[in-house]
Amino acid sequence: MNFTTEQVSALNRALAAIRTWTRLEEIRGEHSYLTAPQAEDHSTAVRSWNEAVAALPELRLPALDHAWTADELARAVRTLEGFQKMAEGAAFGAEVRNRIGAVSDPASGNPPGRPTATDQIRDMLASRERQADFVFPESETIRSLPWLGGEDDASRSISNFANGTSLYVSDFAARVAAYARTISPYIGLGTVVNSDNGRPLVVPTLTGDVTVYTPGEGTAITPADPTLGSVTVTPAGFKALTYINREAFDDAEINLTDVLARSHARAIGLAFGSAFTTTVLTGITNGGTAVPAGGAGTGTPTFIGYEDLIDLEYGRAAPYRESGVWVMSNGMIKKARKYRDSTGAYLWQPNLAAGQPQTFDGHAVYEDPYLAAPASATKSVLFGDLAAALVLKATPIRVELSSDFLFDKDQIAIKSVQRISGAVQDAAGAAYMVSFNT
Repeated sequence: MNFTTEQVSALNRALAAIRTWTRLEEIRGEHSYLTAPQAEDHSTAVRSWNEAVAALPELRLPALDHAWTADELARAVRTLEGFQKMAEGAAFGAEVRNRIGAVSDPASGNPPGRPTATDQIRDMLASRERQADFVFPESETIRSLPWLGGEDDASRSISNFANGTSLYVSDFAARVAAYARTISPYIGLGTVVNSDNGRPLVVPTLTGDVTVYTPGEGTAITPADPTLGSVTVTPAGFKALTYINREAFDDAEINLTDVLARSHARAIGLAFGSAFTTTVLTGITNGGTAVPAGGAGTGTPTFIGYEDLIDLEYGRAAPYRESGVWVMSNGMIKKARKYRDSTGAYLWQPNLAAGQPQTFDGHAVYEDPYLAAPASATKSVLFGDLAAALVLKATPIRVELSSDFLFDKDQIAIKSVQRISGAVQDAAGAAYMVSFNT
């Protein structure tokens, strides 16, 4: 969803208005009246809200209602905050579009004069250049949107900036990386350290702050040191190899590059995802065992309930909650999707724009296929700031071609290699919950 400057301003006014209105309604409920200045502020909040409703017809904002419950007000605020985050993401997408739009053909998405994926592989075969690399982007950019740029903006093709998420590249190696990232959510959520080698990476960690004293005047300050530690990330090689007939690449009507990219990415992404999920669960904090409690209506709290997830979320410190996300198994998503409040309304929030993650309790939800389904004493959900909690080291995805190995069969060998691994650098940054043990 795109937001104009006026709509962003209206969104901010709406948030300020509903917060003011909520505070004044609480005062009215306690004292049965409002002072003259408070009544004026109440009227101003209503006017601001109505103006925002008129400026944002796509959001279908309801009129302020004295009958709203506290839960309904809280959900309205979380929904608006979600739209506000979308607006920030759209603004970032616009910034990227302005920065590199001049080097992309808006119709095809390819930079002027740049070859398609099929052309690139043909050129590699013709020139006997057997290798192409792709480097993962920096973590802060990954957290903003699925940006697939590299060290040279002009060398990547951009096909669509409509919602700030549909960024694609034409070269084969980058397609492999793009599809791999959809398999394992941690590649796009953790802090990624790009490297040209697979040597172990030692990451210093801070496990305890300095002690602060309040000495009297003229009294010496007692020195104190922070508690330092380290974690080591040792990349492992994940590799995929395919043989394909040369005729397939010579036939311009058969585009196998996308098929092969998906296949290699799936193999690499699933292999890495399986290994790294185990690493994550071993290293982050145990957020406790579900009671279970909460989740009215059709959302049964068996094994783990809505209130258990609230305990997990608020078990993290405020800085981690601010940037926190949910990572759930497919079975846990199905269960959380059915949680309802006392009025029967679903607590799960649909995605606010195409390509954006859905949200639960105001935080984005990502799926990890290697987390267990909710059952007795399983781990099916985690929450936290994964950019703070996780660090990954990744070399470029290396794609190599050979038309010599199977020369007698007129086949091309295509190999994709990724050296990548990760570790938990801040165990307090995220936590998992253990399902109720029956």
